[in-house]
Amino acid sequence: MKTINLLMPFCGGHYYLHGWAHKPFVLDGYTVATDGRIAVWIPGCHADTEGPQHLGSRIHHLMALHATVFEWIMWPEAGPAVKQPCPQCQGVNALHCDDCCGRGWVTELQPIATPSGILSGHYVRMVAKNLPNPTLGAIKTDGQKPVPFRFSGGGGVIMTQQQIMGYTREDTRERTTT
Repeated sequence: MKTINLLMPFCGGHYYLHGWAHKPFVLDGYTVATDGRIAVWIPGCHADTEGPQHLGSRIHHLMALHATVFEWIMWPEAGPAVKQPCPQCQGVNALHCDDCCGRGWVTELQPIATPSGILSGHYVRMVAKNLPNPTLGAIKTDGQKPVPFRFSGGGGVIMTQQQIMGYTREDTRERTTT
């Protein structure tokens, strides 16, 4: 059960369309968690749900990116969080706003420049907070490849800001409940 709790923060939330991504799943001997912008895996079958087979080749492609790392570097630090009015609801009728979870404000984290690309401050902080001893993979890229990382017990990849520009504001927002 402890392993599942480790991966839960990396699953897609209620806003995520794919039901299989709401909790960790087993795929080809790995337990995987993803929200579509970050994927985290650990060896072994620690979940009670099988992942969709069409993801098998994608996950293996992402795992193969670890072979392109020429140096593992210290995990970057996320910058300070800045509290701002919610850009979706502007604090009006916030109770029904999914962007701010009813608070009327959001906490923005600045993107982090790394040797492998610009990463969302939200994901940098999430990995640092939830995974033991993370390190970042330095790879040769134009910012269009996911950036590998590893931690004690597993690995993963994070999409760069260049890759996620067309997605929602969720990519750079830390969703807090306080």
